[in-house]
Amino acid sequence: MKSKRLMVPLLLIFCLFHLSAAVSADMGPKPSVSVEITGLGEREAVITLLSESPVVGPYDADESGWSSGDTLDNKRLADIADEYFFLHVSQRVSSAEPLFTWSYYPPRDFKVLLLFDDGGCALSGPLRRTAFHACYTVDASRLQPAAGERLTLEVTARLAPGLLGRVALLFALPLILTLLAEVVLALVFGYRHASQLRTVIAVNLLTQLLLTLGLMLADYYASVFLYFPLLVFGEILVLLIEAAVYRRRLTREEGPGPRSRRRATIYAVVANLASLALGFLLALRYYRR
Repeated sequence: MKSKRLMVPLLLIFCLFHLSAAVSADMGPKPSVSVEITGLGEREAVITLLSESPVVGPYDADESGWSSGDTLDNKRLADIADEYFFLHVSQRVSSAEPLFTWSYYPPRDFKVLLLFDDGGCALSGPLRRTAFHACYTVDASRLQPAAGERLTLEVTARLAPGLLGRVALLFALPLILTLLAEVVLALVFGYRHASQLRTVIAVNLLTQLLLTLGLMLADYYASVFLYFPLLVFGEILVLLIEAAVYRRRLTREEGPGPRSRRRATIYAVVANLASLALGFLLALRYYRR
């Protein structure tokens, strides 16, 4: 009888997992690399990422046709004589338009190349995209290459814009709402003694903070492609932990209240289904933007 009562919640979790996989495949954001150029003044330049690999996604070093805004001079590229490859994606940047973003299949290992209109250039050392949305800054104020001269380009990594907002929306807010929801459900299930509520709050703080840390890493490194499956698997793990703790603690707390282990297990399932649905809906709302 107990196993039958748990079948519906587990089937709901199974369905949510498959729905999350479909969502991640159909509507997930794509990785990107952004480079902001400061200190150009009145000058303009053309920027690109030279890739360690000659083929990245739809881009091929032997096939042109991807450049936007400006086309690099093949002779100037040949003069650079670098072992990295030009994938025919470039853009003109200036003080008015200082941001270059490669938002569709950017190379993972690359160098940043700036070619100035006066014939000089600046090339960075090897870089690797470790964040899902990797952002960099380049200060070009001290770069004054003569014609044909190549300088070393210093590139600084920075946090992606809106990162704190994503943390608040995807992690801090669900954490607070989860605590409120599980305490309210505890009261509904009859767990109203102060010691029982302390147990619920303490267990949720521990499990939700661990889950939050995992989801934060997923959002930073792999975004929606890992976020939704990790949300489902994390909640299943949290469910098992909380059910085990509640079966032992909530049935032993002092004061009036239910002592049934079955009730404690059902409470853990219901509370975690509510938490899973909440986290799923909030994340879905964010990733639709």
